[in-house]
This record gives sequence, structure tokens and C-alpha cells, in this order.
Amino acid sequence: MKNWLELKSAILKNKIIVAIPMFNEESYVLETLSCLAGQSSSDFSVLVSDNASSDKSGEICADYCSQDPRFLYVRHKTNRGASFNFEYCFKSTDSQYFMWLGAHDTISSN
Repeated sequence: MKNWLELKSAILKNKIIVAIPMFNEESYVLETLSCLAGQSSSDFSVLVSDNASSDKSGEICADYCSQDPRFLYVRHKTNRGASFNFEYCFKSTDSQYFMWLGAHDTISSN
């Protein structure tokens, strides 16, 4: 069994990374995660970076991400601003392809 750091390292080195920097998106984030999970390709990983949300976003994401090994949820202890959160997502990955997705956005299954 891999420990959390080994798992995080493996996920963030996948060929394709979708990064979701978020703050207080409880009304939308479940639909966003579900649309990603339903993609016809499974050769990607998702990094959800929570900028210390004060709503139920964190609970929703932690639960969802614990059920799909392609998803990694990271919660920051304090809100450090949107720029920090976007930079954290980008600098935490080592992938050939990188995509931003808003926590309130959805994409088609193909």
C-alpha cells in the first residue's frame, strides 16, 4: 500500500492533469467532479485545491476524491488568495498536458 505522499506523487505525474482551484463552490463542485469521472478516457488525474473554503465544498470534495484514485483533494489551512491557489496547482504537477477547470464548470464526456 502506498502512503499519501507516494500516492500524491504518482497522481500528479500522470500524463494529463486537470486542476481545479476552488473556494466556496458547494453548489457546483459535485457536478464538476462527476463530469470528470464520467469521461470516456480514464488516462488523467484531477487535482482539487481548496483555498480554505468555509462552506461544504471541502466535505464534498474529500468524500468524492476518496472514492476515485484518479482524484486528489488538497485543502489549504488558510485562504491565501486565488493567485496562490492557481500557482499551487500548476507547480504541484509534472505532466505533459495540463488543464484548468473551474469548480463550477462542466465538460462533455468526450
